[in-house]
Amino acid sequence: MTPYQDLSSLVIHLTKDVDYGFNIMDRSDHVSIVTIHGGTIEPLCSLLAASIAADTHNLYDMQGLVAFPESIELRIPPLRYKEMRLRGLLQHSQVAVGIDGIAGTEPFVNVGGRNRRLRAILLEHLESAGYSLNTPVSTVAGHHPKLYHNWPVQGGVGVQMSRGLREQMVDGDLDHLWETETHGAATVTDCYRVFVQTVRDALSEYTAEMLVDLDRTMNRFERDTAAFPPSLRSSRPYHHE
Repeated sequence: MTPYQDLSSLVIHLTKDVDYGFNIMDRSDHVSIVTIHGGTIEPLCSLLAASIAADTHNLYDMQGLVAFPESIELRIPPLRYKEMRLRGLLQHSQVAVGIDGIAGTEPFVNVGGRNRRLRAILLEHLESAGYSLNTPVSTVAGHHPKLYHNWPVQGGVGVQMSRGLREQMVDGDLDHLWETETHGAATVTDCYRVFVQTVRDALSEYTAEMLVDLDRTMNRFERDTAAFPPSLRSSRPYHHE
């Protein structure tokens, strides 16, 4: 068990921008990419989240800044992670994608979350790209309503990558990645680039479907209201006195 069971206890005992930090970009998009175990906590998650968000989606990245293995102590349990800037960002988001790292020497990815359609699209894209998929084995892996990626209106998905997979995404020692990542010099492989593009393509497909559904809903609304009898439709709104 880590010594910090929530963000408040971590903030009280540690120093911002020395032990931990935040990278938050609110681009007023309907999609938010989130990692609460970035930086040195789960190496590569910060870089992946920023690459997936690019200049399009909102980004929330809580980063560990202390070296491994001390960084392990900064891993706050996902069900206990609450922070008002994250809450505010996700309140005006339609969907969220959580990026997290988990243990495992084999290269695999777990995908969970209460947004079933986005989950299905993402799994299909990842499988087509050749990534090994595992089924989440616990509520923390995806569907629990208190998990941050499930807070938006349409919920979201949690993407968990094994250490073995993340090691295939970079050249060099994963635990020392942050030293180069901070300066933008991390050397990534095709495995990394394909993964980022795969997630972005899945989000694009989901967004296109969402817009089509919205258009259908509006057309149906306009058709139904047009069928109202003239006596129920008035050019002037009802005025209560």
